[in-house]
Amino acid sequence: MRFDSAEHDPLDRVDLYARFNGPPSRIEEAGPAFAMRVTRWRLDRIVLHERRAHDIVHARGEAEIADGLDHLMLHLLVSGIYRIDTGDGFRDVPEGALLLLDLQRPMRTRAEDAHVITISLARDLAIAAAGAVGNLHGRIVDGGSVLPLSHYLQALCRHAPLIPETAANALAQAIVPLVTVAVGPPARPDEAIGYRDAGALDRTKRLIDAGLGNARLDATLLAEQTGLSRATLYRLFQASGGLMAYIRNRRLERIRNALSNPEDDRPLGTIAAEAGYASERQFARQFEQAYGTRPAAFRRAVVAHQGEGRSNPRLDLWISELE
Repeated sequence: MRFDSAEHDPLDRVDLYARFNGPPSRIEEAGPAFAMRVTRWRLDRIVLHERRAHDIVHARGEAEIADGLDHLMLHLLVSGIYRIDTGDGFRDVPEGALLLLDLQRPMRTRAEDAHVITISLARDLAIAAAGAVGNLHGRIVDGGSVLPLSHYLQALCRHAPLIPETAANALAQAIVPLVTVAVGPPARPDEAIGYRDAGALDRTKRLIDAGLGNARLDATLLAEQTGLSRATLYRLFQASGGLMAYIRNRRLERIRNALSNPEDDRPLGTIAAEAGYASERQFARQFEQAYGTRPAAFRRAVVAHQGEGRSNPRLDLWISELE
């Protein structure tokens, strides 16, 4: 799948690229010399993009976040100028560095004569590679740890036309450990959990999901339910940012899923209470911190988004495999 703005009328190229790019981002022309050449390849639950871009902004605000996409995008800057704004102003991404973005969070990127290789990565694959992903949004990783992933992605782009589709699964599987090398392992070796701990972690996560509506859900209650000590629970969830952070994120995900359903017209307070929030104000504050928009605004954006047609069905299918 490819697009080249040079093949189109200058008056139409921005709109045509926005249609090609589909729902993940809003496209803005950032200067008089807008240019975009992009090729995409589908792997197994990973989409690989190679872009050469100039005078262009990709943005996700509350309207775009309402599309329900929740995968991650990892941008490798091969050359040129690439900037990222996650709410605190634009920062430069160094050449050779890796930029990590969460599509559940607001952002703006700006490219000037930039060669960027991007992988759209399903959230569970990102978690397998990096553990907790809640603190990855906007993170820039530089240095030698990025080189193996950089060389691999550039080789994939060079040889992709010659690679058979039957190799997509193996190629995708190779990316996850290289991402781990680049961003750091999910846990230090002395924190890695063994087989028994993995079973305890899985059981505890199921109990958390079943008990999210209980505002008293905490380490003490879970220790009683699981027979584990609080210290063990804290250790098991260390790679997820901590036990209470995990519970908070699961509550927010449940609420976000409810608000993403245009047929769910329950009051915000009811949805928050059923997810375990005793205070609607606390819920609204944490929701905005997580997703960059107030719950009511997010719900309005979902309704507005329903009337917009998808413009690139093939890309929509590829992206749907990541969710």
